[in-house]
Amino acid sequence: MPADREVLSILNAHPVGPPDSAAREAIWRLYIGSCAENVDFDALVAVGEMFTPADIEYAARKVSRRAFEHEITHRTGVPAGTDDFLAAITDTRPTLTEQPLTSFDEDIENYLRI
Repeated sequence: MPADREVLSILNAHPVGPPDSAAREAIWRLYIGSCAENVDFDALVAVGEMFTPADIEYAARKVSRRAFEHEITHRTGVPAGTDDFLAAITDTRPTLTEQPLTSFDEDIENYLRI
C-alpha cells in the first residue's frame, strides 16, 4: 500500500455514538453487581438515556458510597435499590446533550464511508 493511502486509511473517522438501551443495561449491571435483584433496570435505562458509560459508573459509585455510609450509620443490612439509583441519576448531570448528538448524526451523514 502506498504511504499516502496508508495515512489516509488511518485518518478515516469511525463515529461511535451513545450506548443504546441494551448497552446501558449491561453497563448498569456491571456496576451494580450483587444488589441487582433489588433494581428495576428498565427504569434506570429509561431515565439515563443521555448517560455515557462514565456517567453510569459515576452514578453507581455515588449509590455505593451512600449505601456504605448509610449502613455504617444505621446498620440495617438493606442493599441499595431502584430508588437509590434513580436518586443518583437525578443528582448526576449527563455528559450528553441534544447538541452534540445532533452534531454526531450530522457527522455520520456527512462523513460515513462504506
